[in-house]
This record gives sequence, structure tokens and C-alpha cells, in this order.
Amino acid sequence: MEKWEVYIKIQQLLEQGFSKTKTADKLGISRGTLYNYLEKSPEEMALWVASTQHRKKKLDIHK
Repeated sequence: MEKWEVYIKIQQLLEQGFSKTKTADKLGISRGTLYNYLEKSPEEMALWVASTQHRKKKLDIHK
């Protein structure tokens, strides 16, 4: 699942009444990751996801 999909799924599961621990287990992510996602507003999440798609990697010079 992509980051944005995980973010939306977290919101949906919490609205359905799942606990944060159960939500993290259900999605296969750590509780720390879940809390990091919850700290972000939808606008912040969109900016963060966009910024991760254009990062340079150390091995890019060898492509």
C-alpha cells in the first residue's frame, strides 16, 4: 500500500472504532508510524508524500 492509501485507511479504521493498536496491526505498520501519520493534516500529508517521490538516492548516479 502507498503512503497516502495507508493514511486514508488509518482515518477510516479509527472512525469505525478500531483502537490505534488494532489499526496498526491490521495495516501491518508500527504504532510509531501510525502516530506519525496521525500528527499530519491532510495538507501536510500530501506535501510529505510529494516530497518523498522526488528524493535523490545515493545510487542514482550509477543508473
